[in-house]
Amino acid sequence: MTSQETDRRQFLMTGDRFVDWRGDEFAVIERPRWSFRDLFRSSAQEVQVVSPDGTLLFRVPSQRTRDIDLLWIEDDSGARIATLRRTGREAMTANLFQATDAQAEPFGTIKGDPTYTAFEVTDSRNMPVGRVSTSGGMTTIQCPDDSERWRFLLMGLAIAAEVACELQAQRTP
Repeated sequence: MTSQETDRRQFLMTGDRFVDWRGDEFAVIERPRWSFRDLFRSSAQEVQVVSPDGTLLFRVPSQRTRDIDLLWIEDDSGARIATLRRTGREAMTANLFQATDAQAEPFGTIKGDPTYTAFEVTDSRNMPVGRVSTSGGMTTIQCPDDSERWRFLLMGLAIAAEVACELQAQRTP
């Protein structure tokens, strides 16, 4: 694998930016602005991820709960790129997700810890092929391949997991 391929498959989310291992920004997270009026809207606002020149790469729904049950990724025309659906829990120590493409065909499985700080991507033989992990305010993402569906799905998962993790921390004991 060349270093250029590695740079596109492994990257960081820090703050509202995605950067490669050289520190070059390749995407910016634009979160919806909230106001009192938004509390009464029936439709949820979306998080948009744009390139540094402002071109929309994809959008995801705003995470509003402590758990991630369904996460969809859409392109700028509204076409579905990928969907991540929680399929269950494993002995209350892990969340299990299935990744599907635009035609609802499965293309991978993701196992995440209950605090949404670590996820492991596995292939059809249950072999680890990628991961998402958060530590020290920075999220490291390693994609199984360089496809948009994996890159955008794991970027969207990192965004949703950050919010779910914050909401869990606000939970009263």
